[in-house]
Amino acid sequence: MILLASDYDGTLAINNEIPKVNLEALLKFKSEGHKFAVVSGRSIEMLPLDIIACDYVIAASGSIIVNDKKEVLKRTKMTKDVVFNVLDIIKRSNAISYEISNGFYASLNYLIDPDEHPYASMKRFLSCFSHLEKDMLEENEIVQISVAFIDDNDVQMFLSKIGSIKEVQPHINGHYIDITSKNASKKNALKYLSEDDCKIITIGDGLNDYEMIKHYCGFAMKNGNPKNYDVACKVVNSFSECIDCLLNQT
Repeated sequence: MILLASDYDGTLAINNEIPKVNLEALLKFKSEGHKFAVVSGRSIEMLPLDIIACDYVIAASGSIIVNDKKEVLKRTKMTKDVVFNVLDIIKRSNAISYEISNGFYASLNYLIDPDEHPYASMKRFLSCFSHLEKDMLEENEIVQISVAFIDDNDVQMFLSKIGSIKEVQPHINGHYIDITSKNASKKNALKYLSEDDCKIITIGDGLNDYEMIKHYCGFAMKNGNPKNYDVACKVVNSFSECIDCLLNQT
């Protein structure tokens, strides 16, 4: 039995939509008795779980794991002091927005005029939670802080400053940086699930998928970060092609 762990954006979903061919391939894969996990930097409520047949969801860059009933199996939180230290660095950077997440949902906060924000997809998913930052901070359940930039130089400057906080690690995905507890990652979340009687295989496109591709017999998306090619067992054009490869070899 295989547990296929797939990144969401740029892998299972393309431009915020899951192609029909990918959904059909996933259903075929599941019908053969295999298991599936979606692995994402997104929070759980940002994922269309009503149409994805998931056995597990690994969200917020590995900070939270839930089963198919949304029962929490593992959650790795940041301390309140660390959260406020990260937010202080963000607000003194050239970031254009940031999100704080408890794993299930995230609150979007603009640092520029919302009408000038270039990443429109964020508004679609997060605007309904934008008023919850104060409550989320008081609950002390923060697992991830995500920050967005426009310029590569601003990304590098931010990374150099966030490196001073030893309790966290950044997960780099283009102009987005997801910040979690030091021990939280997609790779480590899969390690937590490795006690199951399944062979774990992964697929992803971004630099934040590099470690899980390297450690778990991974497929790399051809349209993704070229660094993943070097550690992948195979480079594929699509999620559905990955499924075809797996079903033809089993």
